[in-house]
Amino acid sequence: MKLTIQMFPLLVLCVLLGKAHHSNLNQGSMVCHSFAKVNNTIAKKSIWFSDVYNEQDGLVVMEAENTTSDLGLWIKQTTVANYRGSGHIEFTGNSIFNGPPGSPLTYKFRINTAGEYRLILRAHKRLETDRDDLSNDCYVRMEGDYTESTQDKNAAALNFLQENQKLFGGKEDSWGTCESLHLSNGAYKSAVYNFKAGETYTLILSGRSKNFNLDRILFFNIDQYNMGQDIRQEVGNFAESSYIDGTSSGGGDTPNNGGTNTPAGLFAQVKARNMITPNGDGNNDIWRIDNVLAVDNHEVMVFNKAGQVVFKTTDYSIPWDGTQQGKPLPQGVYYYNLVLEHQGVKEKKSGFITLVR
Repeated sequence: MKLTIQMFPLLVLCVLLGKAHHSNLNQGSMVCHSFAKVNNTIAKKSIWFSDVYNEQDGLVVMEAENTTSDLGLWIKQTTVANYRGSGHIEFTGNSIFNGPPGSPLTYKFRINTAGEYRLILRAHKRLETDRDDLSNDCYVRMEGDYTESTQDKNAAALNFLQENQKLFGGKEDSWGTCESLHLSNGAYKSAVYNFKAGETYTLILSGRSKNFNLDRILFFNIDQYNMGQDIRQEVGNFAESSYIDGTSSGGGDTPNNGGTNTPAGLFAQVKARNMITPNGDGNNDIWRIDNVLAVDNHEVMVFNKAGQVVFKTTDYSIPWDGTQQGKPLPQGVYYYNLVLEHQGVKEKKSGFITLVR
């Protein structure tokens, strides 16, 4: 169940009359108290908006920077040419040789068409030495109800897919693909998963070697696409997948996107979420503004109910986390203004944000 805009006046009233819960147990305060409980339940379950990518036409395409996880030892970059979305991420932990899984990132997606899907990454290895076999890998594991491949004789067994395994590849001078698993038993296998229709899965991707750069994550149905001819050539050209609620996923402009590079098209895709729950559980800990980095220029301002500015930026690559100058703000209703500019055209958007701790 999603809260509708008709509930907004009641929510504002509850915030303004918050102290009434403790003093006057009249009918109005009981309604506010009940609403607060419902609101907290919804926030903790994170069901206001979906962060689950939606498989379509046998593809799941996810921009690496659009994870809902804290980046940790990963940093966002725009240094490698021809990246997709709003940038790419680079792992800064461990050594250039290897290391334990660090700063795990989660990516959730739903499969609509059952089948066997192979995982590949669009990646780059930033080398510090003459050796070209370094800085070229990360760990991957999959959570959910799936089985191992019955079609690919070189696919990894289920027990390996459920544990952290090294996936390596990429190019040193441009973007390449990570295609091969180096299993803990020393074997080299492909990452193929037999997914069920209607199920939601979680990919957990962790850093392994320093200077490994990741641009995007791709699952493809092996019955619909050919690894050699289709995928390697088109991995950077597929449009990023949408979320299961139909909204665009926040990665900026990508090729083959149906003309959304026009000002009106891009402005329509800039959508601010209206809830943030910065409680450290990994869900909605930051305020998401989908596609805001795709426009030429933007200004983001957040106000409290007294009209005071609590957050302001012209570079939303570092999202608002519910703090002001590093100090946590109290829960309640806040308001925002977005000023967008693209190709000389400007547009303003405004709305409210509910902060729940």
